[in-house]
Amino acid sequence: MPSSLSLTPLGTGTAYTRGGRSQTGFLVRAGAHAVVLDLGAGALARLLDEADPAELDALVITHAHPDHCIDLFALHVYLAHGPGRQEPLPLLTPPGLAGRFSAFGGVDHWDEVFATSELPPPAGRLQIRPELTLAWQEVPHLPPTFALRLEHGAGSICFGADCGPNDELGSFARGVDVLILECSFGTGPVPGGVPHLDAAGVVDIARAARPGRLLLTHCYPEHDRRATLTAVSDALDCPVAWAEEGERVDFGD
Repeated sequence: MPSSLSLTPLGTGTAYTRGGRSQTGFLVRAGAHAVVLDLGAGALARLLDEADPAELDALVITHAHPDHCIDLFALHVYLAHGPGRQEPLPLLTPPGLAGRFSAFGGVDHWDEVFATSELPPPAGRLQIRPELTLAWQEVPHLPPTFALRLEHGAGSICFGADCGPNDELGSFARGVDVLILECSFGTGPVPGGVPHLDAAGVVDIARAARPGRLLLTHCYPEHDRRATLTAVSDALDCPVAWAEEGERVDFGD
C-alpha cells in the first residue's frame, strides 16, 4: 500500500537551549492522520503553528525527562480551558507519567482531556488507526525510555528518543525511511556514565539500521554542529542532515 508521510520538527533542543530552539517534539503526518512524538518546552507553541492539537490522533511521550514532556502542562490548559477538543486526546506514555504530572502540578480534569494509556516495557506494538501502527522499544536512558517507530502503508519513521549506545535500536529501526537520532555531545566524547550519543555512537546505530535518511537532533549548544554533521555524513552512505524546527520533510510516497 502506498503511503504519504511527513515529519515536521517542533523542537530540536536539549535540556537547555540557545538560539531560540524549543525542546524536543516532532509532528508526523500520515495520510489524514497526525501524531506528535514528545512535547518539550516550546514545542506546543510550534505545534499550534502547524496543526490543531484537537485533531491529533495521538501524542506519544518517550520518557519522563521534562525536556521531552513538560509542555503537557500547557497542552492540558489548551484542551481544558482553551479551544479544547470534544473527546479526550489519546496520550501514550511510559508507566507512571500521569501520576508525576498530577503530583507536581496539581492537575485537575486530567482524564477529561487525556485518554492516557501506558506503554509497557520493554517493547510492544499497537494500531493507532487501522492503517497506522506504533511500535516501541526500550533503550538505555532514564528507565523506561522508548524509541518509537511509526508505520503507515509502505512508509516508516523511527525516533530514537534519548539513548546511550545500544544494539536494540539498530534492529528496531532497520530499513525505515527516516531515522531520527540524538547527538547530544557532537563529535564527542560522551562523558563517562552519561546515557547519550555522540557522532560515533550515532554512526554505529545508523549502520545497523540502514535508514533511507538520517536526521540528527538534540545537540547541546557548545558542540560544533557542522563538524558533527561532517563526521556522521562521511561515515554513512545515506543522506544526513540536522532536523530543523519548522522544516517539513516528506517521504514514503
